[in-house]
Amino acid sequence: MLTQLVCLRAWHHSLTGGEIKNLTSLQELHIYPGMSSDDNESKGQFVKDLGNLRELRALRVFTAFNDKRMQSDFVKSLGNLHKLQRLKLDGVSIEKGEDGDGDCRDYNIWKLDCREDNKWQLLLLLPRGLCQLVLYMVPELPSCIDPSRLPNLTHLTLTLIRNLGDKGLKILGELPELLYLKLMLGMYLDSSRAMITGGTAAHVYFQKLRTCLLPDSLVQFVINKDSSVSFTIWAGTRNRDVAPIFEPRKKQDSCIRVSRSVMPNLEELYFYAYVTKIVACNNVSCDNLGLECLASLKKVRVDFDCWCAPLDEVDKEEVAMRHAIQVHPNQPILQIKFQSKSKPKAIDILSDNDEYLLEKRRTMMMMMRGRRRNIGPEPSERMKKEDILKDLCSRVARRT
Repeated sequence: MLTQLVCLRAWHHSLTGGEIKNLTSLQELHIYPGMSSDDNESKGQFVKDLGNLRELRALRVFTAFNDKRMQSDFVKSLGNLHKLQRLKLDGVSIEKGEDGDGDCRDYNIWKLDCREDNKWQLLLLLPRGLCQLVLYMVPELPSCIDPSRLPNLTHLTLTLIRNLGDKGLKILGELPELLYLKLMLGMYLDSSRAMITGGTAAHVYFQKLRTCLLPDSLVQFVINKDSSVSFTIWAGTRNRDVAPIFEPRKKQDSCIRVSRSVMPNLEELYFYAYVTKIVACNNVSCDNLGLECLASLKKVRVDFDCWCAPLDEVDKEEVAMRHAIQVHPNQPILQIKFQSKSKPKAIDILSDNDEYLLEKRRTMMMMMRGRRRNIGPEPSERMKKEDILKDLCSRVARRT
């Protein structure tokens, strides 16, 4: 009967070696190979038998393969799955050292010794019919991700350890059927920048893209004098000790006709904005990111990192972001999420305006918790400056 099984979802369960080779009718498989993290015998048999499942259309597997032979066998087996349409590889492979020690701890994926252990994924051979691909912790953009090799790819989720670069961004932009892109770049990078410039209507980057998620990167679209559009991703913004490298740009000239050469059909954009770094770039603010270049935009999500940013600067960038949305022809939906909002930069002297902003911020936070409170009729009747600082410090202490 097992030979007729079509779908097996056993993500929280394991199979011993040799149990899947007879499931020749299987079309969907979610599996954690091996009976335990150190069961290399079962894992080794699994990666060999996987190549027999020639009818597989969807595969999700925990790829904590901790020796080169196992990794090589998996790549070989994957190359036999010509009907595969959806592929998701989870986990990080930690190769054994000279003393034979090694394990497969995916909860440790952000440690330094794990950064290079998934480099075997650069050798993946993927079928041309693949539509959805999820790869985590890849050292760089694999050569298999290419417009000529994956002409039908519609959904891509990718976590890169090294810089994507202009060339990598161009490759992604030329994927002809790409509808959904989630790109995570800043987890290990001090800073990196990737830029492409769209030219004529005959050469459009990200032509069919509808959703672009960049949860750790800042973006900017710049209209050039020839009406072409340059798209820049600035990754590494989560590293708060690195000086900004995002080049400031002048305000866009509204008289210039925008070329629909980059993401002409994008409907949803999600990016990360570290307020302190934006402020450090003199001519860059959230109302100068060039969102007007996205003619089809319907929704914008922004994560504001407010760490060490004065509250007035946070307010300024929030207002700038809302203004950019208001003046956009589509007036897309805006969602703002504040991170580290309870840890503003220390303020030695408060002006009346600073006092008002602090009280306003406190009121907004209380209302978000379901409480209602009025800001107060007159500045003279508000809390004293010493009380505001004391209350603010107590909130910081409770949240840390």
